[in-house]
Amino acid sequence: MSTNDNINELKRVLFNESEINSRLDELAECVSNQYHKCKLTVVPIMNGSLMLAVDLLRRLEIDFDLRCLNVESYYGETKTSGEVFINSIRMPNFSGRHVLIVDDIFDTGKTLEAVVERIKCECNPIKVSSLTLVKKKKETDVNITPDFVGFEVDDLFLVGYGLDYHGKYRNLPVIGELKKEIIANSTF
Repeated sequence: MSTNDNINELKRVLFNESEINSRLDELAECVSNQYHKCKLTVVPIMNGSLMLAVDLLRRLEIDFDLRCLNVESYYGETKTSGEVFINSIRMPNFSGRHVLIVDDIFDTGKTLEAVVERIKCECNPIKVSSLTLVKKKKETDVNITPDFVGFEVDDLFLVGYGLDYHGKYRNLPVIGELKKEIIANSTF
């Protein structure tokens, strides 16, 4: 199936490629300005933030170290199970460093909360901050919000630009709402 076929499975496009690139320019400038005098380690949450991380990091005008974490909470569903699994037996030492966690979406906030807490408890950073491409406008049960946000959206099921449904749609150059009938008729 081609990218065009996948785009046809969207109810609507919320952010096109140009809007995403423009916002990434702004976010990269903010991050570069905030961390220009710091030892920074960027920690993308895989797999969803891969597209975001690559495009954001190429725009940064500062030096940084890169460490990826593989984290799961959706397991192919449209809603998180509430459980967060960080697939790392031994966390890196971030002593003397600022840490910027990069994630694709802030939905319930449980993923970001779990990652921040684990890094704070086990990795000895100076400070932990976070950046998400998308933040849903809804109440959460966590006491954390991203420090940098690309776009705020209603509580919709989004795909594209790293966001997926059963591993599909990550490669779309846009962010859009997936048609409900695609989810209802899913054979994954």
